[in-house]
Amino acid sequence: MKNKILYTILLVGSLVCARSSNAQSYFNNPISQYFQNRFLWNAAYAGANNYAHLYQLMNKSWIGFDGAPSLFMMTGDMRFGANSGAGLQVISDKSGLLRRTTGRLAYSYVVKMDEQQRLRLGIAASMYRERLDESAYINNQGQVDPNVKTFNDKGWTADGDFGAVYEYEQFSIGASATNLRKIFSKDENRLSDIQLFQFNAAYNFILEGDMSIQPLASFKRFSNNDNIFTGGAQFNYEKVFHASLLYQTTGSVQAGIGVPVKEMGEVNFFYGGNNRRGYGKQYEVALSIHIK
Repeated sequence: MKNKILYTILLVGSLVCARSSNAQSYFNNPISQYFQNRFLWNAAYAGANNYAHLYQLMNKSWIGFDGAPSLFMMTGDMRFGANSGAGLQVISDKSGLLRRTTGRLAYSYVVKMDEQQRLRLGIAASMYRERLDESAYINNQGQVDPNVKTFNDKGWTADGDFGAVYEYEQFSIGASATNLRKIFSKDENRLSDIQLFQFNAAYNFILEGDMSIQPLASFKRFSNNDNIFTGGAQFNYEKVFHASLLYQTTGSVQAGIGVPVKEMGEVNFFYGGNNRRGYGKQYEVALSIHIK
């Protein structure tokens, strides 16, 4: 009981800090990462389920703006051996004239400390390519812009990330360092703002009748813009539905609902409101397939 009280205090404290932030920026990150597919934010979750997991999502944000960001992602992960897991992600992300394509391969390992405690470790290698739309080649004088052509001719670039998650009974706290190339080198040629670090903490309270509620707190650090704190919770009624509500210090409120599709998986729907500046509205649709 004391442990549960301690974990609850930790989560509430994180949420209070989140409300005090002045972060205003909005970033196109999938809402699914918080509850439905944690492998999206941390390589340590590759193979965390007892089944092979396929997940596809489409995210549209800044609805109503020309060149608004769009994200399409396909992922798959599975456990193999007693303590290992592997995962694959293919991502296409477009914002205005800039398109980013990414492939990511992850490996995870679980260190079992005892019956109640375990440490998940994960590492991922990725390749990405960023290109500007062909219309950006032509400047106002009708000439080919050499800077744009040079940028598009760069080809594929290697990157990577590392993650760790500590789990004790129903409590989990984890961290991931993403886009390691940016952290360890001064690569000024990448046009897009990127995420550098993320920390998540959650506790799953088991209720009666196959129900549970899981509060969560999250912090994200970006390369150029303000940090983002996220706090919220998900209510889960096993094999019936789950519903989530999140608040971000951008001022956006995000809500989601998911329903199972027999024993095959589930369909998830998410909606995010505008931030304090009056833009950033988004929606997300995802399909989860469980292969047992």
